Amino acid sequence: MENVIEFKKNEHGQYVASTGEFIGYYKGTELWGRGSTGWYITETNGDFRGIKFDTLAEAKYYLVRRHNPTSEQFSKMFAKKINRALGTVVA
Repeated sequence: MENVIEFKKNEHGQYVASTGEFIGYYKGTELWGRGSTGWYITETNGDFRGIKFDTLAEAKYYLVRRHNPTSEQFSKMFAKKINRALGTVVA
């Protein structure tokens, strides 16, 4: 059975996944300086691995792929990502 992951924005502007991780946006001044501004995932146990994502969509995609590599949710996100890269308009 597929585990559809939902994301809800909390009062701190972070996106909390239904699996327990959260995605937050950090400016370079909050982390390692120039070039580190972006979206980062904090694991359910509080670990911060420092994997930077340029967009919120990429961070969400990463979590969905990690939890459900063969799910319909992943397939739809992957198709959208491919179409965006190719410049294809999908109705």
